[in-house]
Amino acid sequence: MKYSKIKLIREQTSEKLKKFNPLAEINMPFRGWIRSIRQSLGMNTRQLAERIDVKRQRVSEIEKEEVKGNLTVETLRKTAEAMGCKFVYALIPATTLENIVRRQAELVVEKRMKRVSHSMALEKQELSLKEKQKAVDDAVEKILHDDPGSIWDDKS
Repeated sequence: MKYSKIKLIREQTSEKLKKFNPLAEINMPFRGWIRSIRQSLGMNTRQLAERIDVKRQRVSEIEKEEVKGNLTVETLRKTAEAMGCKFVYALIPATTLENIVRRQAELVVEKRMKRVSHSMALEKQELSLKEKQKAVDDAVEKILHDDPGSIWDDKS
């Protein structure tokens, strides 16, 4: 995919994700959202079980699994709907998508340059700090423009 198209997709996705940023600060209740909302509604486990067509014991399992992070999206959706809620699923980047991509490209470039720098140091041809930074910046721009997907081949 061309760089301009990837960048446009990244910008559009980033714009959509901005709405979710405040949610990143919300912590799940100690016993989970399902139990917290169920109790807030005055609904007991038997009543929720009937609404999602499972045994009462399964509701307790669902509540415990939610806290552990072991529920399927389908179970979360179905349980939310049974309590009159809407299930919302989102991945919220820790920083901007642009920063994530740029940082990954920098890691790849720095790793590549480390090998070259070692050889240059042995030959007494080391770059100054300013020259190194310019080389890194140029290489990052080149890799992002020419082959942006390659930055994810490296696990840096």
